[in-house]
Amino acid sequence: MGRQGPSGRPRPPARRPRRGSRDPAGQLGLARRSVNGDSDLGAPSSPRRQYAKWRVLSLVLVHALIVIHIAHWLIAGWTLAPLELNEVLYTLELGIVTAGFVFMALALLSTAIFGRFFCSWACHMLALQDLSAWLLEKCRIRPKPVRSRLLLAVPVGAMLYMFAWPHLTAVIDGRGLPLLARLHTRTDGQGWGSFTTSDFWRNLPGLGVAATTLFVCGFAIVYLLGSRSFCTYACPYGALFAIADRLAPGKIRLSKHGASCTRCGVCTAACSSHIRVHQELTLFGRVVSPACLKDLDCVSACPVSAIEYGAARPSGFLSWRRFGRFGVPYDFSWSEEALMALVFVASLLSLRGLYGRVPFLLSLALAGIAAFLAVIGTRFASRRDLRLAGIQVKRAGTITRAGWCTAAGLLLALGLLAHSALIRWHDFRGGRAFASLVHRNARGESLPGDRELRSAIDHLEFCDRFGLFRSPELSWQLASLHWLNGRPVAAAPHIARLLKHEPCAHDWRIKLAAAELGRGRSEAAETQLVEVLERTRAGSSESDRAVRSAAHVMLGDLAASRSDSAGALEHYRQALAGAADPRSLQHRIDSVLASMAARP
Repeated sequence: MGRQGPSGRPRPPARRPRRGSRDPAGQLGLARRSVNGDSDLGAPSSPRRQYAKWRVLSLVLVHALIVIHIAHWLIAGWTLAPLELNEVLYTLELGIVTAGFVFMALALLSTAIFGRFFCSWACHMLALQDLSAWLLEKCRIRPKPVRSRLLLAVPVGAMLYMFAWPHLTAVIDGRGLPLLARLHTRTDGQGWGSFTTSDFWRNLPGLGVAATTLFVCGFAIVYLLGSRSFCTYACPYGALFAIADRLAPGKIRLSKHGASCTRCGVCTAACSSHIRVHQELTLFGRVVSPACLKDLDCVSACPVSAIEYGAARPSGFLSWRRFGRFGVPYDFSWSEEALMALVFVASLLSLRGLYGRVPFLLSLALAGIAAFLAVIGTRFASRRDLRLAGIQVKRAGTITRAGWCTAAGLLLALGLLAHSALIRWHDFRGGRAFASLVHRNARGESLPGDRELRSAIDHLEFCDRFGLFRSPELSWQLASLHWLNGRPVAAAPHIARLLKHEPCAHDWRIKLAAAELGRGRSEAAETQLVEVLERTRAGSSESDRAVRSAAHVMLGDLAASRSDSAGALEHYRQALAGAADPRSLQHRIDSVLASMAARP
């Protein structure tokens, strides 16, 4: 008898998809899944909680260790330096062995043996991405994964830029390979490269930059480009781990029950990294894609327990043999990919280092989002129907209410990007001229009225006037340029802003006092000088003594101008301890003594 339905009547035979139809069960080999998770095969899929709960526990433990790390620093006053992966750069270039380098080396070694477990079981950024995808799914928002040829090259390009480009430029400049530098360690007093530190935040970004990075790299990019899109399209460390994974014998493979594999595609549907798991298992008997993060979701999801983790032959470059990264057609035409390339490069140049705050990884994520939105903008203008992140923005040529909001958002993003590009251009030109002027000033050249000096001031004043934020570096550059130009009064407001961020910049506080005297504000100048003395009272270094001496000299001059000879004499005598020019100071003392003797 034929198959019967619930009513006892024979079920109609299954209709084969027409040739060329886009049937996901036929053309892509994926079984349709019901709401309760059962597949069309009649065998319920196994729950994924078997490994998922342990992975969640592992990621929670990672964040708990971060909290404990910070708490130890707060209680003890010192702790192990933050484990920053980018410190590999300084080890390769300068030979400084840092805690971040050791951590990265251990992570790479484990990946070369066991596969990319670090990424899915210990990376805080992936934890945030998976949390975002889970929250979006709870809100019934399922972002479509974006498949782009161009963006796949971004992590590799970023990796080469970070780890290979410095060595190439060193060889071209004749400095030799920095990699051959003698390895050594540093103490906390020698700088940021020490293993232990009393300044936990010495290399970490501020709270605002950190929060923005986590939001963009952990949520926004997931919402727009799909789950784990930061790992796929931006992370340079992921590119390094992918190379190590190609050498690893630890693989997702067919188990001893592999013969029972029905190629239902449930494993592929469970993969958050968008790997065609069932196809790779069929072709190679193991997952060969280096994008596999070993989260073991596919192992738990298999309804016949045909998948396991175990030792297998390293994959090498097998993933390049049969199909590309995704195993399905890409989402963009070549012309759209070219547009994305242009927008990505322009956005990266415009955003990296913007206002002295935007770090490299954040700029990569923002540039990838901008490239994707550029294509969305062209499709918005040319297509009759369009969806973005599950939202219908155009239907039958009519812009929906959500579409108008999307259009406004795209225009706002375009305006902000154009503004950022303009600010970054002036910042680049002014910064380059500033570096040249510093070099010329060190050679003893006369700079007041110089054309290059005027150009640098104009460019950086544009950033100061029209920028959305003022960075401490910009204030320092403008203060330096106006001081070199012989205009201390013009430098005063920039020095004041700089001191808000760096209150211990005592040399600049002395200069601010001099600028206030030039403006006829002796009380304001005296306030700055007294603060210098208060902040350096306990200092015993040569620089502290020199700063105190300069402050006492200026306070003595102020007292002398008010005919307070006793006060002036006291300040001059205290200045002798660290005076750079004792003869000039002695001349001041003699003048005060002479004036005191001449009084009746």
